[in-house]
Amino acid sequence: MNVRKIVNYGVLTIAAAVVGVGFHAGNVAKAADQPNNKCEVFARSYSVGADTVTATFEVKNTVDSTACTKDVTVAAWDAPNGVDGKPFDQQKFVDSKSGTFPAGFSSLTVKKPQCFYQIDLLRGLSPFGPSGNTNDYTAGQFVSSSHGGAECKPTPPPAPVTPTVALSTPALPTTGGGADTLSVALAGGALTGLTLKLRSLRKNK
Repeated sequence: MNVRKIVNYGVLTIAAAVVGVGFHAGNVAKAADQPNNKCEVFARSYSVGADTVTATFEVKNTVDSTACTKDVTVAAWDAPNGVDGKPFDQQKFVDSKSGTFPAGFSSLTVKKPQCFYQIDLLRGLSPFGPSGNTNDYTAGQFVSSSHGGAECKPTPPPAPVTPTVALSTPALPTTGGGADTLSVALAGGALTGLTLKLRSLRKNK
């Protein structure tokens, strides 16, 4: 048995697992809280209203009881589906709110996208990942996400407009002999072609 070959393979496997970079918020259904410094933020709940989503979170000193603050952002994205937000490159930014919060419970409210959505709770004051304008968040940035919404229904076509036709009545002749017949062709819909016969009385001599 080639022990050296097995050891080398194991080292490469461990290295591949350890080397890592940013990941998209939707890559995990629910990320575990990963405190990485003295003051940390933890997701607690997402409350969905008719037009808004409110994320409630807790800022906590994970080392001692001294006061601390944390920069927190909540971002709303229009997503292709309401389960995992995939494919991520089709998500579109909708809204975000940021702030610096002391220890304790706080919340941020953002606009709810009209269709499927993804709501992200983040460390820091930016709603975007390192590449800008996208949510390719790093592990140090992403805290938690929530998905939901419904599929957008296509907009129905406008109702057809029924045209209206204005009819004008010609002036009747006041003189003449015999039984004069005036034919008027009426326009518009079923009236087209209808002949209206008008008789005028012979003027007495």
